[in-house]
Amino acid sequence: ILLIIFYKLCCCFLAFFLFLFHFPFQHLISQFSNDSNKQIFDPINLDTISEFVERGKLDATKPIDMKALRDSGAIGKQIKHGVKLLARGNDKFIEPLHIEVSKASKSAISAVERNGGSVTTVYHNQRTLQAHLKPEKYRPQKKAQPRGKDLAYYSSAENRGYLAQKDSK
Repeated sequence: ILLIIFYKLCCCFLAFFLFLFHFPFQHLISQFSNDSNKQIFDPINLDTISEFVERGKLDATKPIDMKALRDSGAIGKQIKHGVKLLARGNDKFIEPLHIEVSKASKSAISAVERNGGSVTTVYHNQRTLQAHLKPEKYRPQKKAQPRGKDLAYYSSAENRGYLAQKDSK
């Protein structure tokens, strides 16, 4: 009888471990989290932008937006919610660039502005982001209006939100 109980326990543990290794760990954890509406932005660092400008893949004389970053290969082809500008490499960053992204860290904003450039954070929903990234495939969309926390973020001059820039003009 003890042998049968031991056998059933081993089968249960084996089935559990096979289940764990069959599914990625993140997938198992995401079932229990409440972050289903969380937006994940693709990160881009200042040193990457600087490197692509030096190589000639990005034009420093034109505003650098998410489409330019995607077309140059600085970020991946699949942008789900937008791009966040981060400050890694801000000590090497010397070009005066005009950058338009979904979000930006405060240190990245200060590094760009210290060199005579500007950062504008712009809100896109799924439809307007697709139309922005692939204008040849999707028809132009009316600008999406942010809501809730997003409205506060894009209305803030501290975050260089595009709605704050409209109000100041």
